[in-house]
Amino acid sequence: MKHPMLRAGLLAVCAAFLGVVTDVAAQQTSPPPAIAGTYTLAQVDNGDLPAVVREADGCREELTAATLTLQADNTWNLQTTIKRQCGEQTAEEKTATQQGTFTAAELAIQFAAAPAAPPADPDKTGEEQAPPPIAAPASATLQQNVLTVKLSDEKRQLTFRK
Repeated sequence: MKHPMLRAGLLAVCAAFLGVVTDVAAQQTSPPPAIAGTYTLAQVDNGDLPAVVREADGCREELTAATLTLQADNTWNLQTTIKRQCGEQTAEEKTATQQGTFTAAELAIQFAAAPAAPPADPDKTGEEQAPPPIAAPASATLQQNVLTVKLSDEKRQLTFRK
């Protein structure tokens, strides 16, 4: 052992290097927060439900409920419940479903809508299908189990809670 101080110094440098490498590796392999799950609509444009989504020809459509499910395979499903009231007629409720895929980078999510499916009733193939009650999701951010979604028409913001 000709140079014990040199050897000790070299060991200290190696230990410090391994500590930094281990810390960086631990940061890179940490799993991202769990995005997958079912989120329930809490607000539309910072207002409580129901929210008016369309008014025309004496009819009023209100969004009364919605759930957004994000699957681990990067697919999404949005189910909305709309109450439609036309004049003095009895209000009717309908459920609509939209779906597609999403990509996530940390807490930011980008959505892509799937093309609309053909009508289930073969007798209605020539009829025009009603548009979805709200536009498809375009992007979202997730913070503390609150998913803030911007729609593709850029007119509305939906707030969901897990």
